[in-house]
Amino acid sequence: MDWKSLIADLQGTGMSQTLIGAALGKSQAWVCAVAAGKYVDLKWSDGEALRRLHAAKVSSTDTPEERRAA
Repeated sequence: MDWKSLIADLQGTGMSQTLIGAALGKSQAWVCAVAAGKYVDLKWSDGEALRRLHAAKVSSTDTPEERRAA
């Protein structure tokens, strides 16, 4: 899973790293580290929480280009 892309997509919806972290029960520093690629293997629970947040906040039909243009 490309965790960096999930975080970038969430930020593309207007969520800050602080808000993403709060939704996941993690710190902004943790979100920043994931976004920077410092963590490539997440605990299952962290990865699942990030995947679920992404599914809830990012439309699966939108491409990254469509989200940036909106």
